[in-house]
Order: sequence, then structure tokens, then C-alpha cells
Amino acid sequence: MTRQEQAWECYFEVHGIDALRIEYETLAEDPQETVRGILEWLELPGSPAGKWNGRLPRLHPQEPVEWLPDYQAERDRLPAAIGVRKERS
Repeated sequence: MTRQEQAWECYFEVHGIDALRIEYETLAEDPQETVRGILEWLELPGSPAGKWNGRLPRLHPQEPVEWLPDYQAERDRLPAAIGVRKERS
């Protein structure tokens, strides 16, 4: 995720984009105010059409997901010709 975030930051900088950054925690804490801020940043009139009664859920996995061994096993079964894996020396 860090690499993806860095890639987007680089893209925005290269193309001169002043992106509005919104953190999920901020949206979850006060969705109506966050949407109002987005509309203001976009210079759109009005306020959010709906009212939120409560908070957005914070979704976290119940247990850590151990996916890497399964991924590597599947990847190693694919033919090298499709470019998914590098030949090991």
C-alpha cells in the first residue's frame, strides 16, 4: 500500500495535480462534515443530501490472513511463459 500511495503522490506531482486527500478515519468520524468539505473543495453549491445517523463501521479482519504461502504456491504452478514469475537462478 505504501508503494501505491507513493506512486500516486509521484503521479500527482508530475502532472501538477493538487489532490484532495481524505482519510477513512476522518470520513468515519464525521461523514457529513467530510462530504461538505469535499463539495466545498470542488466549489459545488449545496450540502450533503442525506443525513448520517451514526458512524461508518471500521472493518478489520477478525484474524490475520496468512495468504503469502498460498499465493506463492499458485504463482509457482503458472507457466513462466505468461510472465507472472521470473526464472530463478
